[in-house]
Amino acid sequence: MLFCTNGKGYQWGPSGEQTLNTGDVFFYKAGTDHCSVFKDGLTFHCFIIDFPVSMFAPAADGDNDCISIINALSFREGKAVKIRESDREQIKLLFEFILKKFRDKPQYYLIEIKSALMRLLATIANNMNLQSLIPLQSSEELIDQVIKYVEEYSMHQMSVDSILKFCPLSRSHFHASFKKVTGTSFVNYLTKKRIAHACKLLSTGTPVSQVAYQSGFNSHSRFSQVFAKRTGKTPSEYKKTYDETGNI
Repeated sequence: MLFCTNGKGYQWGPSGEQTLNTGDVFFYKAGTDHCSVFKDGLTFHCFIIDFPVSMFAPAADGDNDCISIINALSFREGKAVKIRESDREQIKLLFEFILKKFRDKPQYYLIEIKSALMRLLATIANNMNLQSLIPLQSSEELIDQVIKYVEEYSMHQMSVDSILKFCPLSRSHFHASFKKVTGTSFVNYLTKKRIAHACKLLSTGTPVSQVAYQSGFNSHSRFSQVFAKRTGKTPSEYKKTYDETGNI
């Protein structure tokens, strides 16, 4: 996450060239190439912090809210979120606090960083309606973005409700558009991706007890039920067959 406290220039990333102004926040997924270019002769200052989404537990209400905000920002990766002037100082102080705690690493510093990061995400979310972060696009373009998001984050907690928090389509329009583009329902598409991810984990020796949660399922029993229905084998049977033969 990048926050420009002072300056004017351009931000380069997956979305191409974007204008960069004081008060802009840009969000990028880990490993994404990006750079900032400022105009000659102008003073500039930016904060950049990296953090793993795994800091937040989907089962905890406050953490789940943070995940929803991160999801919304990821959906719009590389495009500026304009922060109101009245909130910029607070965001600046939170960035400074997080960086100082990370640098000094006092006792319990990770707890303090997580608390500040939650406040930072809440401030960004409260600045504007999450759906306003998404530029006007056709329903097909929006569904294409949802598909890209599912491809990368299928192992994280998500549902139609969580997608609609930042995808500006009505529920009925979303379902109809998704099926038109993919030929199947959102739930079926997501489940297929999760089961494929689970098969990959099982084939690399990941314990069955861990695979359910690493594949986006809330419970082991639900995972086992869906896995057996989709593959014709229980997770343990699938893993055993792969362990014995090296292939299915």
